[in-house]
Amino acid sequence: MTLPVPMTSFVGRAREVAAVADLLSEVRLVTLTGAAGSGKTRLALAVAERAAGDTAAWVDLAALSDPDFLVGHVAARIGVHEEECCLPLDTLCTALRERPLLVLDNCEHLAEACARLVETLLRECPALRVLATSREAFAIGGERAWLVPLLDTNDAVTLFVDRARAVLPAFHLTPEHTGAVEAICRRLDGLPLAIELAAARVQVLAPAQILARLDEGLRSLGAGSRTALPRQRTLRGAIDWSYALLGERERLLLARLAVFSGTFSLGAVERVCADPALPVEEVLDLLAALVEKSLVVMELQAGEARYRLLEVVRQYAQEHLVASGEEDALRQRHAEFFLDVTEQSAGSMFGHSARASMARVNDEMPNLRAVFEWSVTAPERAESALRLCVALNEFWRLRGLFSEGRQWLREALSLPAAANALRARALAGAADLARLQGDHSTVRTHLAAAEAIARQVGDRTA
Repeated sequence: MTLPVPMTSFVGRAREVAAVADLLSEVRLVTLTGAAGSGKTRLALAVAERAAGDTAAWVDLAALSDPDFLVGHVAARIGVHEEECCLPLDTLCTALRERPLLVLDNCEHLAEACARLVETLLRECPALRVLATSREAFAIGGERAWLVPLLDTNDAVTLFVDRARAVLPAFHLTPEHTGAVEAICRRLDGLPLAIELAAARVQVLAPAQILARLDEGLRSLGAGSRTALPRQRTLRGAIDWSYALLGERERLLLARLAVFSGTFSLGAVERVCADPALPVEEVLDLLAALVEKSLVVMELQAGEARYRLLEVVRQYAQEHLVASGEEDALRQRHAEFFLDVTEQSAGSMFGHSARASMARVNDEMPNLRAVFEWSVTAPERAESALRLCVALNEFWRLRGLFSEGRQWLREALSLPAAANALRARALAGAADLARLQGDHSTVRTHLAAAEAIARQVGDRTA
């Protein structure tokens, strides 16, 4: 078929369209990869319009479930009929020899069959180029996989406003709404489908209310077009589709990754997520598979690969983690790992390794906050909260984070805990931060309490 006619405007992406079109002029197979709802189809459509216009052939594979019918489906969609005494693939190749571009949309569930078909088409049709969209690349020779980036905040806000006006024409981005809309777009990681679904809620909620309800998870985003396939109508449906294509251990690792906040390292995944059900020697390959399938994002930071889940994927994975009954055990392992990291770094906050230690703690702060929030929710975890505060005291002091440190220490010290050396050190740290803010009465109170405990337990280091 010819290129589909979009029913909504195409927002932003000018640089991406130009980059992919240029790449398609250099290589014969480009696969647009990315997370569910990242805008792969719309980008492919814009690129096809620019690169080939009406001469491009477009085939949507979303509704095809049986790879045995792939050749026939592609042929039918571009208007090619079987001929007597001729194999369907030969007929298709003949028809495509005169076409400059074939677009195969939604290939992930038929990846192997698509890879074989594309290899044959490129070999038999020297002038043909193929643009594919898939949540993972085909991994065949000559392919260039191109990861579709998430929208920056400006384009994301523009998309939100455009889709909000589609359901509520009177909607305008006023100063009253701007902060909430920007926060929604950041919270949703610039994921186009998520932003469109959130924008549709302006019919019944103000932007600030939409933002507040994002904590409720995927159900707060509602549904999209009634004419779309079920897996394309909701964000949950889109992620369900990706999840269904995973192997058992890939699903297990994805659920366990929900325990992390912000970015995390391979070493953290191996320590926290591995156990007899998920051997440590398999973790790297499983993590790589989740990256390739666009469920985990890899980012290079200071020469190290770090990983993260998009917020909507993390919420989805969290649901599976809770359902598995493993959450408490994973939270405990997560806390133990990051307590070790912080205590090791605390011992080298000065000297030649100080900068690296500060940077490491800074990188792990989202996870450290998660550990702290988990620790203060139960009295039996008070020791973890105190250990973390003691280990972070120098970091807070050197970074000038006096108020944050004092707040954490207030919460940790309010928990019922033994009067031991650890509590004395936490009190001494709280006194030091209070001193830096000129709160001398609190300094005296904390020091007196710390000294009393130190005398009681015989600890001279408090």
